[in-house]
Amino acid sequence: MRSRWLALAAGLLAGLALGAGYAWLVRPARFADAAPATLRADFRDEYLALIASAYQASGDVPRAQARLALFADIAPEDLTALAARHALVHGADAAVRGLATLAAIAAGPPSPTAASSATPTARARQTPLATFPLSVSPFPSAVPFTRVPSAATAMASLRLLSRDEMCDPLVGLRLEVRVRTRSGAPASGVEVRVRWTGGSDHFFTGLKPSMDAGYGDFAMDPDTDYQVELTGLAVPLTGVRAPACSRGGGAVYYGGVRLIFEGE
Repeated sequence: MRSRWLALAAGLLAGLALGAGYAWLVRPARFADAAPATLRADFRDEYLALIASAYQASGDVPRAQARLALFADIAPEDLTALAARHALVHGADAAVRGLATLAAIAAGPPSPTAASSATPTARARQTPLATFPLSVSPFPSAVPFTRVPSAATAMASLRLLSRDEMCDPLVGLRLEVRVRTRSGAPASGVEVRVRWTGGSDHFFTGLKPSMDAGYGDFAMDPDTDYQVELTGLAVPLTGVRAPACSRGGGAVYYGGVRLIFEGE
């Protein structure tokens, strides 16, 4: 009797081993067209950042909302938290601005009581909504950090080499600044000050070495004239504005501006 039970147990174990080996090695499960909501946490974050970047380039709110609907459990505070995490790694790029705006849209308009009691901020910049008449809040101030190079560089004199408009949906509303020495070497740690009616901001070159050691950028708003100042530049650049670009079908979107400076 005991030998019979041992034989049965051995048969069950052998069957389980053969079944597991077949499932894992011979015919493993292959997933295709998995829903975005089922992705691993870091892949979910990357997917959401891509949605935000696409929205920032196109301004298509309905399409962005349809894509966010793939994540049934996503909440406005989740998008805000992701914007903060993304900003810590990549800076205030298009994905961060898009995530912040989509979080504001998902949260809906504020109640009259909250709106009347809100304290106005010194800097009020609104992200453009090219095809949807909706007013949203500016990028949340919950991430009040400014990365500063360990040693800022002051150029004795600077001159503008080129000023180009960039009509590229992947670039979007971005002011790019590149600074190099007369020998052609990139200059990091150069402070760039940007002013517009009612506000100002600044950034440094060299914080995104994957782009260029002398590179820095700033997210612009449409229909806004900016003044760009650098130490060593005799006359500030004025009238720096995001260009209106056209794509197939007559659709219009905003592009960016690239400034290249040479100094010594």
